[in-house]
Amino acid sequence: MWLGWQDASGVNHSAYNFGVGYDYLDLMGMEMAEGRFFSEDYPSDPTNSIVVNEALVADQGLINPVGQKLEGWLEFIYAESPTIIGVVKNFHYQSLHQEVLPAVINMHPEYYNFMGAILVKIDPANTTEALALIEKTWKEVRPGQPYNYVFTDEDIASQYASEQRWQSIVTYSALLAILIACMGLFGLALLTVTRRTKEIGIRKVMGASVGSITRLVSREFAILVGLASLLAAPLAYFGMSKWLEGFAYSIEIGPWVFVAAAVAALTIAMVTVGVHSYRAAHTNPADTLRWE
Repeated sequence: MWLGWQDASGVNHSAYNFGVGYDYLDLMGMEMAEGRFFSEDYPSDPTNSIVVNEALVADQGLINPVGQKLEGWLEFIYAESPTIIGVVKNFHYQSLHQEVLPAVINMHPEYYNFMGAILVKIDPANTTEALALIEKTWKEVRPGQPYNYVFTDEDIASQYASEQRWQSIVTYSALLAILIACMGLFGLALLTVTRRTKEIGIRKVMGASVGSITRLVSREFAILVGLASLLAAPLAYFGMSKWLEGFAYSIEIGPWVFVAAAVAALTIAMVTVGVHSYRAAHTNPADTLRWE
């Protein structure tokens, strides 16, 4: 839960508060940036100590935070301001649309009175038995609290449901656009080759090679596809940049993305056009000129 407090200077701060157990660090696969995590070797840890994330250290402007006290934090629980014993590396506890904000991890026994959820790692092979045991234990420990559960991977996936829907829409739309474009190119190439049948026949009589004739027919399509790629790249960059602005953490759009897209489009176009070009280049000039 989010909690706010005032430090010794009267400055307001806020941070997300986690109530955890000794195994939390290993359970979640988190790493320490400095200091240590809670340990049963130190009996005073639950009531006197806290662990913070790197975002809180930066927000507070702390230098050498390990050993310092977090003034004003949870005064209604701690007898005196708790001591920072470790700094955990920033971890995402919200959607990637948001930056990692300050967080405090505590083990104070009284804080568990405010807890409404427990993280449990179970064996996927025994999910049914594990859920039944967890429900039984929950009702014994928190008899007045309703029991329900959610799988963490499903909970995380739900945060990006809209992105997954857009991914499907964009993927199928792109495939449909490529199919329609190939059909159009195929028809246009057939029309072009048909119109230039006599020219191709004369060029073959004059000694033109199959490769040169194929390049001749394909060149104009390559130019058109190249111009289309140049026009599409700025629009695609603008649209993707606007979409990525909704994420606090996102990839950088490098020029290689557009180069790869242009090469892919050119390859598809040349394969489509090349079928007709190659067939026309292998036509017997005598038959071509007689037909003309």
